[in-house]
Amino acid sequence: MGERHKYMSIVNWTIAQVSEGNFLPGARFLSEHQLTQRFSCSRQTVRRALEVLEQRGVVKRIQGSGTFISDSAQYPTSDQPRSMTVGLIVTYMDTYIFPSVVRGVGDVLSKQGYGMQLSWTDNSVAGESAALRMMMDKQLDGLIIEPTRSALPCANSDLYHLLSEQGIPVVFIDSYYPELPFPHVALDDIQAGWMATDHLIGRGHRHIACILPHTNRQGHLRYLGHVKALREHAYPIKEEDILW
Repeated sequence: MGERHKYMSIVNWTIAQVSEGNFLPGARFLSEHQLTQRFSCSRQTVRRALEVLEQRGVVKRIQGSGTFISDSAQYPTSDQPRSMTVGLIVTYMDTYIFPSVVRGVGDVLSKQGYGMQLSWTDNSVAGESAALRMMMDKQLDGLIIEPTRSALPCANSDLYHLLSEQGIPVVFIDSYYPELPFPHVALDDIQAGWMATDHLIGRGHRHIACILPHTNRQGHLRYLGHVKALREHAYPIKEEDILW
């Protein structure tokens, strides 16, 4: 995880510690030096985390005295009002698996009394940017996002950065951006590529082509699984049989 995003680990850890009562209102918080040691990061990263915590009302910094937990820390608690709405951003709406995904998310949310705010990106960076900006204008309890062109560096990391600062929980589905510190739910794509190739070899096939999407992380991981299976069976890797 890069320094740019590592500060959110400090922010999230601090909020959890305060929520669990490990740091009481008015108590002295860890020093910058203690935080750099605990999280193995730079002073700059720690200071950025403290800025965010202060903006959220979790801590207050007193020059010459140190950092203290706010008397009325404004971190999320079960007592605060909830919008009972979760945002869902997918790449497409009406093709492949996406209608089923939308229905599945909607069914689970409705059973829990939640509504859903839906958007899609058309698998473009500009579309993802527009969808994220729209969602940030809504009052949401969380966001479920299918990344756009996940094999490429995230071009909208600044917007994801803002989501973190706003304290909006984010979960990626189907894939993820490795440079962003959000949890994800996805297939084991390396294992999937291995299973498909191993199955065909087990059926006696010897000349196996592999067709993969070059802009999605899933394709790159499935390629690794495909290659792994070929090597395990001592089959040559033929570049002309790999189509991106």
